[in-house]
Amino acid sequence: MKLAVIGGTGRTAIPVIKRALDDHKVYALVRTPSKFPSDLKAHPNLTLVKGDIYDSKALSELLIDAELVLVATAAPPLDPTTIVQDSVQAVIKHSTPSLKHVYLISSNGVGADTSQRPFFYRVVLHPFLLHNNYQDLAVAEQKLKEFCTNGTKFTIFHPVQIWNTDPTFDVVVYEQTYGAPLAEYSNQITYEDLARIVYQEIKEHKFSNKTVVVNSTLRLGSFTDPRTEARGVLILAMKRYIPRLILGLGLAGFGIGYLFKRFLKN
Repeated sequence: MKLAVIGGTGRTAIPVIKRALDDHKVYALVRTPSKFPSDLKAHPNLTLVKGDIYDSKALSELLIDAELVLVATAAPPLDPTTIVQDSVQAVIKHSTPSLKHVYLISSNGVGADTSQRPFFYRVVLHPFLLHNNYQDLAVAEQKLKEFCTNGTKFTIFHPVQIWNTDPTFDVVVYEQTYGAPLAEYSNQITYEDLARIVYQEIKEHKFSNKTVVVNSTLRLGSFTDPRTEARGVLILAMKRYIPRLILGLGLAGFGIGYLFKRFLKN
């Protein structure tokens, strides 16, 4: 079967592709082929398609006769983005009648009942720092579900906080209920473990037309509180916006000083 992957150089996509090459023809959409692992490029079942989700020619090559599609695009926090919903829209626009199943990697924060989440998550993390990403993912999920009323199947993955470390092989998959976080789980997984679950679903189709949480019972770090994630996002925000704030204040001060001097002269 032909598996088309959008976001082919991502941390989840690459290990999924590596597993899929043994029994699928894999076409991966990549903006920068040099970022793709060199040890996989020569595999006879792999075709790298250079381009992005706004490149109609690349999308046609990627999706023609594809039976399975994995959408694994992502965007950094803070910036306004539509990258994931645009990826889903690209699949909808360029898919062919051969398409059977679309897999979307989303996030466990999408559609969450924030009233049952910790205070810091409700007041700072969700509305201010992750709003753009969650909004993009929510629209992408809705577009996919509406498209799949035509008979095409979907599976949406809601991974918890993802760590770039060695796999634990301790993974729990369950249907999303959108309730409070379950206390028995750590809410931390690795990219490798997520990729293994995604590929397992591609092979076994256990969760067709469902949204599933990918979680674990093992803690990968000392903290599981959302404040840990928020700290990283806040640092990113400060690095990005404080220089602009300083520049803006400097220009404002210069302007006020200039006007004050003119006022004194008059």
